[in-house]
Amino acid sequence: MLRSRQHSIPPDPTPAMDDSSPKKQKAGSRPRNISNVPIICAAAAVITILLSSSKMMLKQSSFSSSSTNNLRPTKPKMDYHIDNKCFNLPTIKPAGTSFLNTPKFKKVLSPDNVSPSYYIGSVYGDRVRRHMSTDLVHFKLIKEHLISWSKLKNGNGASSSKTSEATISGVAFDLGANQGFFTYYLAALGLDVHAFEINAENFQSLQHGQHYNGKSVAERVNLYPVGVDNKVHRFDMSGGSYEGYIKQKADSKNSNGDDVGSDEKAASILAVTFDCFAHHSKIDLSTIPFVKIDVEGFEIAALMGASNSLFSKNTKIGAMLMEVGPDRWNRASIDLETGIQEMAKVSTHFKQTYILLRKEEKGGTCPVSIAEGVLADDKPEVIEDKVHKHKVAMNEWKGLLTKMNDNHWDCNFWYTN
Repeated sequence: MLRSRQHSIPPDPTPAMDDSSPKKQKAGSRPRNISNVPIICAAAAVITILLSSSKMMLKQSSFSSSSTNNLRPTKPKMDYHIDNKCFNLPTIKPAGTSFLNTPKFKKVLSPDNVSPSYYIGSVYGDRVRRHMSTDLVHFKLIKEHLISWSKLKNGNGASSSKTSEATISGVAFDLGANQGFFTYYLAALGLDVHAFEINAENFQSLQHGQHYNGKSVAERVNLYPVGVDNKVHRFDMSGGSYEGYIKQKADSKNSNGDDVGSDEKAASILAVTFDCFAHHSKIDLSTIPFVKIDVEGFEIAALMGASNSLFSKNTKIGAMLMEVGPDRWNRASIDLETGIQEMAKVSTHFKQTYILLRKEEKGGTCPVSIAEGVLADDKPEVIEDKVHKHKVAMNEWKGLLTKMNDNHWDCNFWYTN
């Protein structure tokens, strides 16, 4: 606290003689300027009063400021419950500028009926557009949700026509980004996207997407060559560019005995929990417009590793799209019962949960027949005559996921708030 020093100003016992004085003052005689003494004393008293008043005002100001700060609501500090492996990692940051290989990674425009349009980089050239077209229903759901979400956030009614994709903003996460079908669509809509991908060729495709899109889109994309799991470790990869997943492997030890280290025998790819990523990134997770998870059997592990961040009581997610394949959970050493419990648990973070069943011929990976005898919602919304959107109730998880597991089906689930 600042302190003011008081300076007393005593009268000068020997006033100086000006040049007009005719002679030196005699000893024992009265000072010539005796009439100035009361004025000097009065000035000193005024200064003392002013300094005391200033000191009192400083104290009152300090008290008032302290009281105001105590009453002002503060944002709670997030506790992500990270372990030493996470704490000792170098800070997890987005990958920067990359080496370009445009002859190999072709510039591919999104399908004609996708708005806003965007580009990706792909080794498959225009053939990849056919694969992107299978997600048209998902793009439609995402865009409708984000427009409605933005209207509510901006104080307009959900049915208001004042808000378009031009006003969409916020942070989105794409866990299992592949070549960027969703990553660049979300960025084109206006979201700041954090995308994770473990396949090296796919990651290069993502980096070329930053080159092929305009600055306004490219600057919203953050790319991480990192896997998402329920623990921090190094791993190898199995599967191809569309179905690549973490290959479980005992981590080698470095000289410090850490599971994640610089040992040349360690596997090449880093996996972290989302809680660990949240600790390193310091991103505000209080409100997240959208999350996509497609990690080829590691979805339950990803959910478990995000329990203190994405799925904490301090975070609200607008909507989430997640691909789920129960018969693949053993890749992450997750049994069926644990997976069912986690699926039911994550649904409690949303107001509604739906399964998206595809109206396709027999033998499809997520046929409409899944609903028979399992789901009570017998009047689903039909989207573009392709997808049946069924509600999933809390007491239906066990029967639904068991049926999917027994028939080796994998489906997309849509969660909304």
